Amino acid sequence: MAVGRARPTFPYLEDDAAGVTLFESADIVDHLISCYGGGVPLPPPSDFFLPSTLLTGWLPTLLRPTRGGAVEPRAHTEPPAQPLVLYSYDGNQFCRLVREVLTELDLPYTLRSVAKGSPRREELRSLAGKSTAPYLADPNTGAAMFESADIVDYLCRTYAD
Repeated sequence: MAVGRARPTFPYLEDDAAGVTLFESADIVDHLISCYGGGVPLPPPSDFFLPSTLLTGWLPTLLRPTRGGAVEPRAHTEPPAQPLVLYSYDGNQFCRLVREVLTELDLPYTLRSVAKGSPRREELRSLAGKSTAPYLADPNTGAAMFESADIVDYLCRTYAD
């Protein structure tokens, strides 16, 4: 949550390396592209936000309106000692299922994006033997697995009452 605000505001980005905090989607995207994307300019917002989020954001949200939107009462009150690590990418419905449950259980996690063409795909292949997503690694228990159904089951058994 942003300091000095009465309630959380999302999206919210803290970039310690650049010393900035940002609240607006367009500002966050501009910052990420300019600082970490080699300065590649964005297309106009009308060409970028609507088509890029229609199928991967709005439609799944309409079809699953209550998933990933709030913390479940059955979530443990104490977070795990170390954040979980999720290898995932936007646009993959199975990765989305896992991210929804991580949100519902209020679990801190590090997201490692492994979209097609990403150099992290090779990182995942060397770590786990293949590069399919989602892949979850839990440093708290030593568990590591592919398959969204297995991951969701594991998260619920391990981190929900």
